[in-house]
Amino acid sequence: MGLRLTKFAYKKGKMGNEIETNLTFIPERDFHTDKNSSYWLPKDEEEQMRLTGQHFALKELFKGNVLPKVKTRLNFEQGISVLDVGCGSGAWMTDMASDYPNCRYYGCDIVEVANKFVTPRQFTFNIGNVLTGLPYNENTFDFVQIRLLVFALREQEWPVAIQEVLRVTKPGGILQILEPIME
Repeated sequence: MGLRLTKFAYKKGKMGNEIETNLTFIPERDFHTDKNSSYWLPKDEEEQMRLTGQHFALKELFKGNVLPKVKTRLNFEQGISVLDVGCGSGAWMTDMASDYPNCRYYGCDIVEVANKFVTPRQFTFNIGNVLTGLPYNENTFDFVQIRLLVFALREQEWPVAIQEVLRVTKPGGILQILEPIME
């Protein structure tokens, strides 16, 4: 006996207008329904809290939000354009904006960021999928972060994702990838 997936519409606001969502409902958990994504973790408030905690654990593990060598090559203090692919809760960008307020931050995920109303002024969020094309022009970003997309991409999808991320990275820009080695 497994869990049954069902599509649903939820009521929003006091008027009770039905809004179609891009989520699938499993009792008490919400999931995306993007057919072009293999991401299987929920996208609800509980998951957003877990992702935020995970962000701070990784920050502690790596002694910061940016790998030390990256800091020597890009001028975060002066301000650069930064993209977080698969930004999840937006915790990394919000934390980065606190450290480097002169940068302009862009987050892209397959569903809306749950805490989009508490993000800093220099933050722009877009819905998009790295496998079907990011909603940015070529050579846009000085610094691009990919972190823990191992849960979102199949092995054969990685070359497509990397090619797309490199497309939006400026010449001389840096792509930071933090992924576990899965064997």
